[in-house]
Amino acid sequence: MTRSCALTRIIGLALVLVSWTIGTPQANAEDDEGATTLSETVSKGKINLSFRYRFEYVDQVGINDKAEASTLRTRLGLETAEYKDFKLLLEFSNVTVIGSERYNSTRNGKTEFPVVADPDGTEVNQAFLSYSPKDTSLALGRQRINLDNQRFIGGVGWRQNEQTYDSFTLRSLSLPDLRLFYGYIWEVKRIFGPDEGTPPEQFDSDSHALNVNFGRWAAANLSAYAYFLDLENAPANSNRTYGIRLTGKTEPASDWVVKYAAEFAKQSDYGDNPNDYTADYHLIELGAQRGPVFAKLGWEVLDGDQNQAGKQFRTPLATLHKFQGWADKFLNTPDAGVDDRYASLQVTFLGAKALLVYHSFEAASGGQKYGNEWDFSLTKTFAKKHNLLLKYADYKAKGFATDTTKWWLQYLLRF
Repeated sequence: MTRSCALTRIIGLALVLVSWTIGTPQANAEDDEGATTLSETVSKGKINLSFRYRFEYVDQVGINDKAEASTLRTRLGLETAEYKDFKLLLEFSNVTVIGSERYNSTRNGKTEFPVVADPDGTEVNQAFLSYSPKDTSLALGRQRINLDNQRFIGGVGWRQNEQTYDSFTLRSLSLPDLRLFYGYIWEVKRIFGPDEGTPPEQFDSDSHALNVNFGRWAAANLSAYAYFLDLENAPANSNRTYGIRLTGKTEPASDWVVKYAAEFAKQSDYGDNPNDYTADYHLIELGAQRGPVFAKLGWEVLDGDQNQAGKQFRTPLATLHKFQGWADKFLNTPDAGVDDRYASLQVTFLGAKALLVYHSFEAASGGQKYGNEWDFSLTKTFAKKHNLLLKYADYKAKGFATDTTKWWLQYLLRF
């Protein structure tokens, strides 16, 4: 099937679903009691529609031309009402370039520009059937998976094309204060799709993810996890990771709230990984909030070996943009690992949030200085449907990568 033919069928199916739902008198009505007939599963379902426009600018030393990426993401989804504990979700996503294509999308061949990993195209973002009796939910199909803070498995929601998972998942709340997640993943639909190319648009997978969370108290929320990632077309990224994460906050009698996070994980090779290695991960964060002001200090380390490649701690399925600076200089862990020490200050005013972050990077092994980075963002939501974002990142290289400046202007509209 040609790409244009496939696209026509996808759009046609979407229009049929939308017209069917809108044409039913009770469309979009919320009904907690679910559906009593198969036809009501659609008539009592929900339509989700959103538009996200973004302009991204990148000035990177070593590349003469500056990237100017103007893209629009349109997302359309239909979620049926429950019928005998079953529910279906179908969601399409399209990324369209607005104006000239002055950036390297990783698919358009414009390597004279810096990379902005937002290729254009249309694809099925999610399509899964769920079964949710009592306190347990089973889901089969293409779905979003975000575990803990997405440091190991996430949806990469920052990019216009989301990362989703062809998988079977089980979520259970049947035990008091305990949340259990298990997932078997046979394919990862990455942000570089839908077209084939380099980096690959998907990971062929034979992976298992187990995450158990105990959250009885606000002062101590504990997660334990085991991830067995066998990525068959990217074997060097296959790994086995065991870890534990503790988060919480204290609310003493004063106006101050103290928040913290501590995490440790151990990783080794798995599947067909050609490297024999073990590497550690650790994170410590401590923050204090009073009223609209929140300040935080953090230290995150991903181990590596300065004398041998392939022995560094890897997180190939993470939402990487959330970590180690918004300039995205450490999407792949350097051979010597990375030691990131950072401080942030967030202020809320007039319904807007301003965030300032400073990072100091060096090697986890050998002590080499990498560089430092300043990040800033300002965001405001209007009438619950509209969101504006201004964002900036400035990385100064001292021994790793090159100086890079990025800024973004983004508008999100949800229905």
